Amino acid sequence: MVPAGSYYLLAQSHRYVKERLTQLMPAILACLALITVWLAMVLGNRLLDKHTGQRPWPEYQFWQLPEKLVWLIVVSAILALIPVPTARTIGFNMLLVASLIYCFQGLAIFLFFLNKWKVPLFIRSLLYVIVVFQSLGTIFLSVIRLADVWFDLRHLRSQDPDRDDII
Repeated sequence: MVPAGSYYLLAQSHRYVKERLTQLMPAILACLALITVWLAMVLGNRLLDKHTGQRPWPEYQFWQLPEKLVWLIVVSAILALIPVPTARTIGFNMLLVASLIYCFQGLAIFLFFLNKWKVPLFIRSLLYVIVVFQSLGTIFLSVIRLADVWFDLRHLRSQDPDRDDII
């Protein structure tokens, strides 16, 4: 038998989670769609290169988002901080989707440095699992992307000045 105080806390927590989950469902569904498309593009590009020698897109490690996309994070964060419930919900949804996109970019940068430093496959696999499944790892990937906007960690802009932001 659950004590009355604990039952009340569990019921309140359940209501809160149910409310937040319904508010964040658009972002969750958008993130699932983005993950599906991202996996199809990255793995499809790799498989096509392996079996046909041709790839429709450049290697994932050189993929780059437009620098102006940082404003999506800024606007999302501002909306999430506004005390109006509708604006907060929209802000949190946008922030969740933008964070996932920045994680994709951070993973590309992470892959670039693993290839550059010639990390063995076993250690590389362990690092992928750690970075992707640890909550701090995904935050780390997003921060790496922000750092790449300001510091050009891979030196892609200095190699080719005519290169587009989207690769």
